[in-house]
Amino acid sequence: MAKSDQNPLTSLFSGTVGSLVFYTVRNQQRIRTKPQRVRNPRSPKQNAHRSRLAVATSLAAVFKDAYLLGYALVDPDVAPRHLFVKHVYHDALSDSALLLPNRLLLSHGTLRPFNPSDVAADLSLVSIRWAVSGAASDHLCLCLYNHTRARSCFFPDQASRTEGHTHITVPSDWRSDHLYLYAFWHNPATHKVSDSVVVAELNAPDSQEAAHNDLKQHLDHLTATWRPRLRKSFLQSISKL
Repeated sequence: MAKSDQNPLTSLFSGTVGSLVFYTVRNQQRIRTKPQRVRNPRSPKQNAHRSRLAVATSLAAVFKDAYLLGYALVDPDVAPRHLFVKHVYHDALSDSALLLPNRLLLSHGTLRPFNPSDVAADLSLVSIRWAVSGAASDHLCLCLYNHTRARSCFFPDQASRTEGHTHITVPSDWRSDHLYLYAFWHNPATHKVSDSVVVAELNAPDSQEAAHNDLKQHLDHLTATWRPRLRKSFLQSISKL
């Protein structure tokens, strides 16, 4: 690496010129040779890591409203998004980097987990009941996850522990999709939460063909914004599922 100090000739250059790269560090121009080859072997392990990380970060966008509340106190020195992506990457994906919804935690905390006594669902409405106990300051948060479309709706602070029941409306264009309903307690005063739990799975595929079609739609929606090369690599890696 060479340094150029107020040289009127080299100050005219920026970027790559032939085999030389001109760049600036702290107002000082520096020059280095262009590397012969950038190390990027795209090995199977490297591609698997990239696919896994891409899925985790995509899901962070899907569940943003929920995890910002659910991971706010997990570690004050680490951003909730980073904590959530790390959890998804290590704990909530299969070996093929597919989401395992029943292993996903949208919140992580010290409050006693939600335990419903009854969950009733039809095409447009999901009703939930629970035994009245505990502090009225704890409120129930619900997150309806559309696995088919890789989208979610978050319903914060729906009802307190002492109310014993609540309900949510399913979006009209989701009523034939494969859905999961997550729930966790949240205390608005202290910001403490419980670990989230899956309280209902709606419209689960009832055949291998339906499950395959649901997975295909899920992947199409989840990977729609990925770089073409990464998307192709990921879809090829799971094509035999």
